[in-house]
Amino acid sequence: MRYAIALGPFYPGWPGVLRIDLTVQDGIVQTAEPAVLRARPPRPEDWAGLSVAEGLIGIEHLCAASAYAHTLAYCQALEQLAGVEVPPRARYLRVVLAELERLSSHFGQAAPVLRLAGIIHPAEVLLELAEQVRQALQRLTGQRFFTGLIVPGGLQRDLPDMPPVTALVAELKDQVYGLARRVIARRLQVAPLIGAGLLTREQAEEQGVGGPVLRAAEGDHDLRCDQPYAAYGNLASQVVTQGGGDVFSRWMVLILEAMEGLRLLEAAIAALPPGPVRTAVDDWPTGEGQSQVESPTGPLVVRVQVDADGRLVGLWRTQAHPAQLAALPQALLGQRLELVGVIVASWGLCSPCLLR
Repeated sequence: MRYAIALGPFYPGWPGVLRIDLTVQDGIVQTAEPAVLRARPPRPEDWAGLSVAEGLIGIEHLCAASAYAHTLAYCQALEQLAGVEVPPRARYLRVVLAELERLSSHFGQAAPVLRLAGIIHPAEVLLELAEQVRQALQRLTGQRFFTGLIVPGGLQRDLPDMPPVTALVAELKDQVYGLARRVIARRLQVAPLIGAGLLTREQAEEQGVGGPVLRAAEGDHDLRCDQPYAAYGNLASQVVTQGGGDVFSRWMVLILEAMEGLRLLEAAIAALPPGPVRTAVDDWPTGEGQSQVESPTGPLVVRVQVDADGRLVGLWRTQAHPAQLAALPQALLGQRLELVGVIVASWGLCSPCLLR
């Protein structure tokens, strides 16, 4: 029997703005056409006329799950343009903020994969871990989201109170390791995820896919290692890869990167130097600056252009989701219809980023 079906925001655990039109033959996906249900995305010229400070507020609010990644890329682009040297303490604290954000995002992405696979209790534990990270961030910064801490030249203010983060790292290391072991031990429930939603390294690289999806297909690319920024070059960041290219490999990359993130947090706090956290910038030169960072979902590139009055002429942003969305149909073809939801969940698509 051949029929057409559309999956969208009504499907459990689904990225809210994504729609996929499927053609199914005897329960097997034959064609898949993704689309994003959105209004016109922001254009570079929409940022024209904003001050640097107004642009910072705007880019921070594009996505709560990767706000630190966005502000870091934006500020680094401006710092490159102005030739600003960020103080060492600020560079290490930027790593702390970025890795806490990555932990929260990875736990939040890994949970629905397990939930849709019927592995309920570990999924609930992952959501609890994500909440613990957000609470630690709130204790550290005073706010759960949109803190405005990362600014051109460094940080808005110092973060002297590291014990909440140190305590979080100590608490989570054994929990994450134990959770991974328990999930792997559930062989009958994990088995359908192995080989499901396969994307090879060649397919991923051909589509320009990055982030955990690429690294789950043995693609050893991570901007924290390939082109270190902030203090990553001093912390010996390691690229986490898996060789399966399937749903389970993508889930494992999220968990292993969370473990690596805990190690990076521990190392950054141990090496945190004293000193100022911001270099003042009085005037912005005319010209362009560009920066790229490894956001929780993959490479994020921000390019800014500033005019003679120190205002933005335009802002260009390249993120991971368009390439990932283009590669998604390849992972769906030939799969059983009941696996489509968990395959999409393993892609880690973020609704705000899909919209923008």
